[in-house]
Amino acid sequence: MNIKHIFIIIFIPSIIVFLSCRKNFSPIEDDIQKSKDIISLNVGNKYFFRASIIDGQYFIDWFFSRSIKNEETIGGIKYFNYSDEYYIRTDNNKVIKYSNGKESVLFDYSVNKGDSLLFENRTLIVDSIMVKSLFNSSTLETVIKATNKSFNPHTIISISYATKFGLIGYAEYRNNRTEGYYLMGAILDNKMYGNRF
Repeated sequence: MNIKHIFIIIFIPSIIVFLSCRKNFSPIEDDIQKSKDIISLNVGNKYFFRASIIDGQYFIDWFFSRSIKNEETIGGIKYFNYSDEYYIRTDNNKVIKYSNGKESVLFDYSVNKGDSLLFENRTLIVDSIMVKSLFNSSTLETVIKATNKSFNPHTIISISYATKFGLIGYAEYRNNRTEGYYLMGAILDNKMYGNRF
């Protein structure tokens, strides 16, 4: 064993230990900041999804997109038109959906693990909350996953939603059939994240 090998064996691990012990050292924290947006709501934002159905031997998949078409004031409250399907706005760590003359919570970012939430009239339990980068973003996003698997084994619904992006995944499992969709990418505030089709 020569001096070069001894240097590599001793010096490199020492540097790793030194850097890992440095106060506030984290490559992620140094390079990426946590997102300040609950969700990006601006006219022109576009979301690209991939959907699929697996039913026994059959597999079908397709792509679709949604966008924020315009702003509208309804009853003195400003909403954003989400692909002519419904209107959305934010309020105190929540995304509020307005449809058929009523408001409901679409996404709640103030939940904790184990909390229940209502998604499209279905009760789900939050089973994980993570903070991570999505689509090579320069910010960290809070990703919340919820499911009803603990109390409805026949039809399992699972969702994931994140700060800045909103819904990033939906899946429904029933008998031999699985269907769902996930966010492939988005154009938010004229910036591209992930992929489009």
